[in-house]
Amino acid sequence: MKFNPLFIPFLFIAIICFGCKNISERKVPPNNSNENSLLESPNSSTSIWVDNGDQNYFESIPFRDDLKNALEDLDDTIYVCSREKLTKIEPLNLEESKITYDFKTSNQNHFSLKIQNKSFEVVEHEMQIDTIWREDGKYYLMSNDTIDGKRSIGTDGNIPTAEIEKFSLNVNQKEINLPSSIYNNLYSLKLDRTEVYETKDGNHIYVYLSGSDGAAYYSVKLVFSIKGFSTRILAILCGYDFIDGVRFDCV
Repeated sequence: MKFNPLFIPFLFIAIICFGCKNISERKVPPNNSNENSLLESPNSSTSIWVDNGDQNYFESIPFRDDLKNALEDLDDTIYVCSREKLTKIEPLNLEESKITYDFKTSNQNHFSLKIQNKSFEVVEHEMQIDTIWREDGKYYLMSNDTIDGKRSIGTDGNIPTAEIEKFSLNVNQKEINLPSSIYNNLYSLKLDRTEVYETKDGNHIYVYLSGSDGAAYYSVKLVFSIKGFSTRILAILCGYDFIDGVRFDCV
């Protein structure tokens, strides 16, 4: 086929347009950062920039392989940072069975959080348990520790003392529809250990929860944006410092 020189202008225009399309689709990282610093989690409602003071923060964690096992999605590494670099929010009210937060972030996003416990009632649940009545008067779950068909956190073969009755979040006066799966298998929660932080962009909050003791001890970090739930990081037998990649505080 003979080449027609009249096609050259059209070919040149097509190359330019294709290049512009690629440029327009690229995510622009924050100023003074490398291109790979802006990440987006599939579980997240929006892209965020987590400034840990070190672009390679997660990769610098000595026990990062252990921490990866606690991630439900490997892209959640963007949420791993030292909470000491963030603004801590004090609770509005703390009672034995209830804790509430009500605050505005640095950019005036209004968050209201309420977590309420209730006593765990065996008759209200389906459990795989050892039916032998122990001398100490307690039932014991089987080794798989399932309650209502789901893996139970904070039990380790024992009947939990408490379950979460209510977990509600309002953002800018709007109630957020939260999936119950983020909290309904967390048992024996210790509300007085709760810690809440806002991220530097003011669009996200980190809720740290901890429950039970001994061999049933666990910690979890729940991440919320102004649009709702983003993800959770669960650590069995480890504390908040482990989740943050600060210290291997596992028992």
